[in-house]
Amino acid sequence: MSLYKQWVTAAVLLAVMGFGTATYAQTGIAPPDTAGVLVAPDSDTSPAMPTTPLGREVAGIRDRFRARLAELTATYAVATDATAATAAQHEIAALKLQLEIDLLNLQLRLARERNEPDAIAELDQSLTAARARLVADTGLDAPAVPAATSK
Repeated sequence: MSLYKQWVTAAVLLAVMGFGTATYAQTGIAPPDTAGVLVAPDSDTSPAMPTTPLGREVAGIRDRFRARLAELTATYAVATDATAATAAQHEIAALKLQLEIDLLNLQLRLARERNEPDAIAELDQSLTAARARLVADTGLDAPAVPAATSK
């Protein structure tokens, strides 16, 4: 893996994680039959808004993911039958795969802007694999891979 890709991956992961442990919230109480299932935190504490364009973009991806995860977790928590609970679980799985796709798209765009052919090829493969997993696991279609653009 190229040093550039390692750096971008680390930067994106740190941004998604909230730049440290300050964003780790107390987990809520999961329903009894959901041991080990992630439950969205009760509070909306988030780190200070980043000042760089890349930081704001990553924060936007993270915030959209967190908001939708909270909605889906609430839907799961009030599910009245196994079918509704299973549907919510599938949507949560699809959301997590979509987060991976969104982050890969961001990394791919950055690699293209910096004209890093090795990183572009590796990210293209990763994106294709993630899209295939989304389709195979959820039956949903992922958005098309954005074409290279010049700025």
